[in-house]
Amino acid sequence: MLSDSNFNDINYHVVAGTYGILDGSYVPPNTLLQLAFEDNWTDTYNNFLPAVKNVTTLIEAILNKDGNIWIAEAGQSDFTAYYNAIPLKGMGEKYLIS
Repeated sequence: MLSDSNFNDINYHVVAGTYGILDGSYVPPNTLLQLAFEDNWTDTYNNFLPAVKNVTTLIEAILNKDGNIWIAEAGQSDFTAYYNAIPLKGMGEKYLIS
């Protein structure tokens, strides 16, 4: 869908490895995500805190330009729970994610 020209203006970033507490093995999707999204994704499974920093930087840049963000969840996520618990530095209440 994102390769369709109708969506050229969408700035997207995929965050992988955001599962909560689950039983079973984690199957890393890194090869698939690189093919599908090139460099527009972050791996939280192997790099949790650097991933939070990377995504925060991306989001702050969008919000500083009065842009909008949308976080789509595909299930329980330790990453989103952690991310939502920290305020965006210097952004004020206007930009807190709920």
